Amino acid sequence: MASTTAVDVLPSGGRIFLSIPDIFYIPEFVFGGLVWILVASTRVFPDNPLGWVMFVSVFCFVLTTLWFLIFLCGANQSSVWPSLDVGYHFVAAVFYLSALVDLAYITVLKGWGITIVGGLPVITSLSSAENLKLRGEGWLWLQTQHRVKEQAEMAATTAQPMGSLPSGMGICTTAPDIFFLPELVFGGLVWILVASTHVDPPNPLGWVMFVSVFCFVMTFLWMILFGSGCHKNSSGWAAADFAYHGLAAMFYLSAGVALAHITFGKKTGGDLKIYKIDIAAVVFAFVTHFFYFVHAILSSIRWKHF
Repeated sequence: MASTTAVDVLPSGGRIFLSIPDIFYIPEFVFGGLVWILVASTRVFPDNPLGWVMFVSVFCFVLTTLWFLIFLCGANQSSVWPSLDVGYHFVAAVFYLSALVDLAYITVLKGWGITIVGGLPVITSLSSAENLKLRGEGWLWLQTQHRVKEQAEMAATTAQPMGSLPSGMGICTTAPDIFFLPELVFGGLVWILVASTHVDPPNPLGWVMFVSVFCFVMTFLWMILFGSGCHKNSSGWAAADFAYHGLAAMFYLSAGVALAHITFGKKTGGDLKIYKIDIAAVVFAFVTHFFYFVHAILSSIRWKHF
């Protein structure tokens, strides 16, 4: 988790996107938000300890949002804020560690076909009387007894046929749709960093800004369409998915090359800070291109299976 430890002046405004550790706000938002979205999709069952996991993820998401806004508007210039920043992120790290252990424990039990009811373990495939008998005899035999069933259930729940398009939370667990989030995160970083250089020179950085903002908006809309199931598992949408991500990959490749050319020209002269920002933007541009390229390849394979 991000924390500010030993700085004379805390960053504010756009500088929080360029300074360490404040740059970690974005991944904290993304991955922390995914935790409570995914846990909520299980209907928070069993409520103990998944209720604690939900509390931790929502609490840290809301507090980190407020923290981010405070830093962004520059209300953090008091001498007490560095200590508060360390304290909050340390507590958040401890909270998430405890939530991780609880969630891993429940996940392992569910993999074995066990759930927790009233604080007691219950095998979902057995009757109440059989479960009472097992509590008296012990649970040591469970792993070998249910290993074949565990493997079959995991294969059935995780396998996504290539000849179908996912919807709902399925886009967060299937390839290539799982790449929507890194495309949004790294693509958003590109236009944020380029915009912070005042888009100078406008040619070709104007093209880089167009590509990054266009792909960010389109990918966000694409993710919403897939999440809501508007594609209705149509082969036409499978082809459109391949075409869009192939186009986005080509756009980002051209933008990355143009940005790298401009950055190389700034190496011998100019503002060192702008030069470093451009280097970061080049790296993120090619990372985004990689995700779009892989997405396009996997989308083409899925399209052929329709």
